[in-house]
Amino acid sequence: MTMKKIIPIFFTVLLVVGLCLTPFAHAAGDGEINWVDGYVSAIGNGAAAAKGNMAQSRPLARRAAIADAYRNLLETIKGVKVDSSTTVENFMVSQDIIKTQVEGIVKNTKLFT
Repeated sequence: MTMKKIIPIFFTVLLVVGLCLTPFAHAAGDGEINWVDGYVSAIGNGAAAAKGNMAQSRPLARRAAIADAYRNLLETIKGVKVDSSTTVENFMVSQDIIKTQVEGIVKNTKLFT
């Protein structure tokens, strides 16, 4: 075999081995992309208020959990933009600001409670 024939065979074997070792589900934080079944899932958390009306607290906690799940879904799919700034005075950090942002539209979702 010549060198010209060995190189394509080597890269083909490398590609097949790489595909076999690739995970079929990718988890990131509270979200997961399942490549085999073709869906994206995310988990959201919401807490009920310790004080106040329990009849109002439960639906508000559910709403917060759904909003958190949507945010986690977008973070899994699109990623998160991180912006930071640090102010130093007299060789000491006086202000450190870190902002995160995710932006997108969520469509065709199913809620499982």
